[in-house]
Amino acid sequence: MPKPGSFKLNVDAALSDHLRKVGIGAAVTKSKGEIVAAMSSFFDGILPPLLAEAKALLWAVHWCMAVRFPLDCIASDCLLLVKRVKHCWKDNSVFSDLVDQILSCLSFFPNAAIIHESRNHNVLSHNLANAAVRLEREGLWNGSIQEFL
Repeated sequence: MPKPGSFKLNVDAALSDHLRKVGIGAAVTKSKGEIVAAMSSFFDGILPPLLAEAKALLWAVHWCMAVRFPLDCIASDCLLLVKRVKHCWKDNSVFSDLVDQILSCLSFFPNAAIIHESRNHNVLSHNLANAAVRLEREGLWNGSIQEFL
């Protein structure tokens, strides 16, 4: 949970091979879990799950940078991604390039911890990501979230 005055970002990705889309869901909450803002977006294509999760995290962190949320905590349900970001993992892969980009963005949030949370604790961003594959344009919410999520 974030400290008072700070925010927590939860992020997730969803894949739809049938629609050839990757959905991104992100939610920013206050210290007591109150929703501050949420984003549901997508991009066209088919990716392996790990790359989709990395792109979703990068996209969500860019959004938080643009809005200037003082993030204290960033959570994903992708344990491998969290481990690789925490340990600044490098090789010559596309995934490593995404990790580098994520690390560069995280420098804007020097006090933010990146953590793994199970899907049970990442339900809102998971639902936002699943909804995103059905959307035709990005959805942004300030405070309350649409009931279809």
